[in-house]
This record gives sequence, structure tokens and C-alpha cells, in this order.
Amino acid sequence: MMFHVVLDIFSGMPNPGWSLGLDQSLALAAILSGLPVVDPATMPGPPDLGYRGFEISGFGGVCDIYRVFQGHVDACGRVMADDGRAVELWLLHSARDLLPPDLHAGLLAEFGG
Repeated sequence: MMFHVVLDIFSGMPNPGWSLGLDQSLALAAILSGLPVVDPATMPGPPDLGYRGFEISGFGGVCDIYRVFQGHVDACGRVMADDGRAVELWLLHSARDLLPPDLHAGLLAEFGG
């Protein structure tokens, strides 16, 4: 199991994406498996412009793409709470060397990390 992550942030140009190594993928899977399920209505919708969350693919099965946004993880309608935006911070840190420094710093400030 190896995951691919896309930061959904740009309009009119490709969004940055990166693959996680096996150890990172296993660590992320462990984090996700410990999140509590919540009412799907609690997940905010992304804005039209700007940061719209992360997409994680590579799960296989019925739901291959998870969306992570504003303290929630949506696994094809099964929504989990990500208190403190820990998953978003983890994903952002996994791309520290791949993203432009100003973009990384701006998102880090937005997430409160």
C-alpha cells in the first residue's frame, strides 16, 4: 500500500502532488484508522478558490480517494473528525521539501501549526 497525495490549491495550473513511501503510507493509514466517525453534515464544503484540501489516493477497494479538509476526512461519504487538523499538518509536513517555501509557510499558518 502506497499513497499518492495532491494538494488541491491552484486554479488554472496543476496542483502539486507527491507519493508517500511505504513507511509514510503505513503511518498515515494508522492515523486515519484511529479517527472517529462523525455526521457527514459537519464537513465544510471547500471554497471555489484557494486551499481546497488534500486528496489521498491509493486505498483501493470501494473508496480509493479520501479528501482531507478543515479538520475532516471524507472517505466517500464516511466522514471522520480530524481534531486539531493533525492529518492536514501531517500531509503538509510530508511535502515540506516539495512545496515552495512561501506556500508551505502560508498553509502552516492557516492550519495553526
